[in-house]
Amino acid sequence: MLIIFLGSQSEQLRSYFSDSDKTPLLIAQAGVYELAEIINKFPRAKLFVIQRDLEAAGLISTFKNNPKVSMIDFEEFVSLTIKHSPCITVQ
Repeated sequence: MLIIFLGSQSEQLRSYFSDSDKTPLLIAQAGVYELAEIINKFPRAKLFVIQRDLEAAGLISTFKNNPKVSMIDFEEFVSLTIKHSPCITVQ
């Protein structure tokens, strides 16, 4: 399973994702503004972020060296969705 977070309220993830869960979590669109909070709320999460969205938000320098965050492009996004079916989108 892959959780895709596009929203602006990371608290919504609690119903899909626990603190100890290692489910992959993809953050995109407006969700990138919640990235620091998500890292703190879900420290064991395997986090992926669309790099283009971080760049557009002006946050690339904040997270580019963070070992908890894997920045991916669109092709890698497609691969993740295929590998981790089903996908749940939270907005």
